[in-house]
Amino acid sequence: MNPNRISPRWRRSRRWLCLGLCSLLILGAAVPYLGTVVPCLSASIFVQAAEPAPPNTPKEEVVYAKLSAAGKIENIYVVNSFENPANTTIIDYGRYKKIRNMSTTDEITIDGDRITAPGRDGKFFYEGVLSKAELPWRFTIRYYLNDRQIAPDQLAGRDGALRISIKTQKNRSGNSTYFKNFTLQIGLNLDSTKCSNIIARDATIANAGKDKQILFTIMPNQEKDLWVSADVTDFEFPGVSINAINMSLDFDVNGNDLFGSEMTKLRDGVAELDDGAIKLRNGADELNDGFGDFRKGIIEARDGTFKIRNGASETADGARRLNDGMIDLDDGVGELKTGVNKLNDGSYQLYTGLENFASGSGSLAAALVDINNGAGTLATGANDLYGKGAVPLRDNAALLANGFSNFTNGLTQLTAGNESLLSAANQFYSAVYQSAPALAGFGITENSSTHDINQAIAQLKQNPNLTTDVGLQQLLQAMQQLAFYRGVAEYVTGVGNLNAGAAPLADGLTQLAGGSQALADNTKLLADGLVDFQKGTATLAQKSAEFRTGANKLANGSRDLYDGTSELVTGVDKLKSGTTDLVSGSGEFRDGTIELYDGTVTLANGMVDLEKGAFDLKDAIAKLFDGLVKLADGTKRFRSETDRFNEDLPQIIRDKMAELLGNDFKPVSFISKKNTQIGSVQFVLQTDPIKVEKAKADVKPKDKPKSLWQRILDLFRR
Repeated sequence: MNPNRISPRWRRSRRWLCLGLCSLLILGAAVPYLGTVVPCLSASIFVQAAEPAPPNTPKEEVVYAKLSAAGKIENIYVVNSFENPANTTIIDYGRYKKIRNMSTTDEITIDGDRITAPGRDGKFFYEGVLSKAELPWRFTIRYYLNDRQIAPDQLAGRDGALRISIKTQKNRSGNSTYFKNFTLQIGLNLDSTKCSNIIARDATIANAGKDKQILFTIMPNQEKDLWVSADVTDFEFPGVSINAINMSLDFDVNGNDLFGSEMTKLRDGVAELDDGAIKLRNGADELNDGFGDFRKGIIEARDGTFKIRNGASETADGARRLNDGMIDLDDGVGELKTGVNKLNDGSYQLYTGLENFASGSGSLAAALVDINNGAGTLATGANDLYGKGAVPLRDNAALLANGFSNFTNGLTQLTAGNESLLSAANQFYSAVYQSAPALAGFGITENSSTHDINQAIAQLKQNPNLTTDVGLQQLLQAMQQLAFYRGVAEYVTGVGNLNAGAAPLADGLTQLAGGSQALADNTKLLADGLVDFQKGTATLAQKSAEFRTGANKLANGSRDLYDGTSELVTGVDKLKSGTTDLVSGSGEFRDGTIELYDGTVTLANGMVDLEKGAFDLKDAIAKLFDGLVKLADGTKRFRSETDRFNEDLPQIIRDKMAELLGNDFKPVSFISKKNTQIGSVQFVLQTDPIKVEKAKADVKPKDKPKSLWQRILDLFRR
């Protein structure tokens, strides 16, 4: 079979499939073994045919090791077995601390590392105790009672929640050949009368009388962390049994027999996956095409916000100029008020003087002098009123009217795009609202105001799950977008109302400009008249008789003048109060337009960010499309490479089983490299038991019970 026909993904997954099949087969064969810790897996032992006669006699090795309850090595024994006819010499190699003939009484000869013994018909066994050796594995066994580690010698007879942890690792100092090719079987027997709620992850649990037999199987070349937990009472434990052998399994694999219709379902599923990937790719292509209209709308909205920002800027500038003009107008009215007060004082003096002059003809000359002086003062005041009050008032009123005209022009430009902006804001609002149905749960409708939406945002920000819940974060973003779009709509409405109210104010300012012009003209006439009046008083002084008559008339006119100036003072006071209020109102209006401009700047920046986000979204859509194209290509390839799955699977499984179990493994001697003809090697390991020491009874001593190792050896003597 050509391995290139198998996809890389299937090559990875088939390893785990084979592992699972192998584990099931091993577990099925291993459960009967757990009752006794003996080399009873001989049915599965791989026996290799003998090669041409080597220097040593063909043999099999069984390595026995006694471990502490914590997994430390205490003793290692090796039982070597030979099947040699009589009248031959058995040759073996190894260095032992002590050896024992287990089959005959014949003496075994040791010469360095060479061991010889006379052969006999049938099996011949001898045992050798190693002085120093390393197992291929390291075992670390820990015990925990009620979640606290406890020494094994402190555990016997205890009650509580027990956990036994077994860690298997490669021994870097041992022979790695066995680690790479031998399967470990680790067994534990727990008395069900003393142990309950037994849990063992990745293990097989079987019943054997009152015992629960627990078996873990560890494949070659693997390190594992195993554990068993149980609730125990008066705990005792015979120890952990560990066997290691090279597994050899021969079975026929047929894809149709193993999987049948499942393979057909897999192919159909792959075809559906491929079709779905194509549809996804096509959908992403349509999404990419439709994004152009969306981007165009965002650009138009951005341009509209820039126009609003520019109009708001012009409005703010007009409002500033309006406020400056109002301040100048207020200052001019103040000076006008001062001049009018002087005019009123002068007219009162004129009136008083003319009254005195008219009533006292004897002091006519003096009165005429006073009148002449008063006329001069009055003429000065009238000139001051004209030059410092009426003229600035006229100029400022005209400036104010022109400034406000610019302001109304700015408002007109500002409101030019309001209708399209209002429509866009309402459409965006409706789109966001419809995309997030959860908004209704916070009392938000399609007609909610900015105030209502901000209250909902404040309520959501108090949710403690906001920082971790992506759905709540998206809902908060939707609320903030609604507040933004509703704020734009309310802003547009406010600007329209402002534009509607600007017309009456413009008319009033136009009337103010016209009135100030008339006031300036009349003041000029008054000043000129007072100059002529002063000249007349000089002539009157010379002609007292004629002047007396004129004085009476002048006294009456001065009374009218005084009354008029008094009314003028009252009017100017009201005008000053009005201009003060106008200054205050224009200042507030100026501040409002500045805030409006700041808001439009924020709006424009937001639109820039929105446009940038749209470009990022376009990039993301492009990446999505590229990824879906790759996905479609991958599913197409997957579909193509799984067409022959049924035909290729059996050989894949056979190859992997051979690779995992080491079926091509040639046994090597655990004792010496000189032993080149080895039929099989097996490891049988046992930890010390955990048991309660029984009190000695005053009875006749019985024969000393045989140890576990003696019972195992007796099996070989039968």
